[in-house]
Amino acid sequence: MNQVVYADGLLWSGLNTIIQKPGQDPRTGIAYFGVAPFWSHGKLDAKLVKSGYVAVEGNNVLFPSIGVNAQGEGVMGFTLSGPDHFPSSAYLPISRSQVGDIHIAKAGAAPEDGFSCVAPDLLCRWGDYSAAVAAPDGSIWMATEYIPDTPRTVLANWGTFVYRVKP
Repeated sequence: MNQVVYADGLLWSGLNTIIQKPGQDPRTGIAYFGVAPFWSHGKLDAKLVKSGYVAVEGNNVLFPSIGVNAQGEGVMGFTLSGPDHFPSSAYLPISRSQVGDIHIAKAGAAPEDGFSCVAPDLLCRWGDYSAAVAAPDGSIWMATEYIPDTPRTVLANWGTFVYRVKP
């Protein structure tokens, strides 16, 4: 699992998983969890309170991080990439009671073409980190990978987009 955060009585986290509809190519999606830990008869136990999947038709969502404030309002940040999107920073609101729509925080400006791509298919190692944390004012600060509209380095063209969302 990626980053884990404890807020409002739940441990929140997410991870990459394969999403595939019959007759379609597999894509990377996100599985997420909200788990309530508790002590029972002197042993730590847990109850799954919230779980689900995030997927975008025909595209990939990668490496989620969830930030949740003290009121239980959260945001999941991740990279969105595929035939319809250059690698972009994206997020959605999340809480015990709901998961909101996906928003693009910063659209990617070009395809990923760094040194980590493998020919002949140009499959690339991508997006292997993100972070999300709640601030004292209840907003969530996030960092995710994307392709910026800036000059590339010799080996890669990815960047990190840092942004704030008020759930």
